[in-house]
Amino acid sequence: MPKSKRAKLVHLTATGKKGKEQKERLINTIRKAVDDYEYIWLFHTESSRNGPIKRVRAEWSSSRIFWGKNKVMAIALGTTPESEYQHNLRLISQCLTGEVGLLFTNMPVNKVLSDADMFTESIHARTGFIATETIVIPEGPVMLGDAPMPHSMEPQLRKLGMPTMLRDGVVILPVDYVICQKGNELSANQAHLLVRFFGNLNGENRTM
Repeated sequence: MPKSKRAKLVHLTATGKKGKEQKERLINTIRKAVDDYEYIWLFHTESSRNGPIKRVRAEWSSSRIFWGKNKVMAIALGTTPESEYQHNLRLISQCLTGEVGLLFTNMPVNKVLSDADMFTESIHARTGFIATETIVIPEGPVMLGDAPMPHSMEPQLRKLGMPTMLRDGVVILPVDYVICQKGNELSANQAHLLVRFFGNLNGENRTM
């Protein structure tokens, strides 16, 4: 009878050693970058996607980017005056919270700032995003682009808070309906409605 895969022996000590080696390698790589590059930038991302980061790395191939593993990056830079790798690097470590990364580069400051404007990506509206404009669906037949909204979508729209109804197989709004107002945080229902009607068009552009 073959052995059960559940009975497979896993050596936790070996796994821990490998993880420790990876952390030490990352720490040494970051410290080498501190020595090799003139500038260190701390950047913030609002959408944890690899695509934009890969494009940045490709465009700025002469620089180094470290993204994620905030605790390890903080250890590499140092968190106290006694442990910091170079003077005042602990001040950067204190800012390593959330979706942030480090850019090591020799590019002039003005070039980094101007080039960074290129690295934006439109994404679907999500809960918690800030509406960039006020969106109103007018009363009457509900349209999806240039075509009427499919009648099969009417129950979903009603479930998301729109006061829709079916009239002769046509989705109707009896009054104007405000999906969101500019400057307000999107609720889950509002985000779903924006995706239904506009796809990527009404999510705030997320910038590196």
